Amino acid sequence: MSKINIDFEVRSDLYYLKVLDFSVWGLAETKPAIIEITLPGYAKYVTHYFDKHKTNLFQSITLDQNCVNCSEESTQPLLDGIYLFTVKASPSTFYKTRKFLKTDSIQMDIDRIYIDSFSNQSRELIINRLSEIEFLLKSAEANLRYDLEKECMMLFEQARKMVDKLNDCSNC
Repeated sequence: MSKINIDFEVRSDLYYLKVLDFSVWGLAETKPAIIEITLPGYAKYVTHYFDKHKTNLFQSITLDQNCVNCSEESTQPLLDGIYLFTVKASPSTFYKTRKFLKTDSIQMDIDRIYIDSFSNQSRELIINRLSEIEFLLKSAEANLRYDLEKECMMLFEQARKMVDKLNDCSNC
């Protein structure tokens, strides 16, 4: 009897979630697998078939996050926040769940601040604020690794507010 060990890693960019499969499927190798993805702020998950031994890609259209007012379907940036992924084998008693903090949108805003403030007179003040923001984001990720979801989101939201404040600052 071959053991089943479901394992995967999640990566992201602004538009895509990538789920890399590292599982040992054993007796479930020939049976279908699924993935359930819960988006930030949602209680209901989206279900898709899961391609074994491959990288599974998801974007706004496949996650039912289409632009409501757009005339045609187009890929939209995915929300930042905590995503919940569950990969299930057949039978579904074999599964693995992971939480993932997506930070691509806030990171793009941070990148813009770095670029725009490089020659700024108040560069030292901005550097200190950006260091604090980076610390908050790393702390949020650390909290999520220890399943402290509430603390993770509190730190993430604090970083988001600081980034928004720096973006709105005309004389920083």
